Amino acid sequence: MAGGIYVPMQALEDPGDGRADAYPLLSRRQQDVLFRLLDGAPNKRIAQQLDLSEGTVKIHVANILRILGVNNRTEAVVRAQDWMERVPGVKR
Repeated sequence: MAGGIYVPMQALEDPGDGRADAYPLLSRRQQDVLFRLLDGAPNKRIAQQLDLSEGTVKIHVANILRILGVNNRTEAVVRAQDWMERVPGVKR
């Protein structure tokens, strides 16, 4: 409410699959959506794969773009790929 970025505690916990540090400012669910964006999946397919509504996926995508400071999905993918290449041990 104060204009800051909310980071849920579960986003900071290590689930044991090597993805805890994948993108520390993104929630676990936002990371799930981002990884599907990396695969080129449209919102409809992401919604089906994650058992979400398309509206929820659109909200996640908008928040991902805002957090990453980019204007579109392509820029988000480029930024995420660059970041993952620079951080050792990050798994998709």
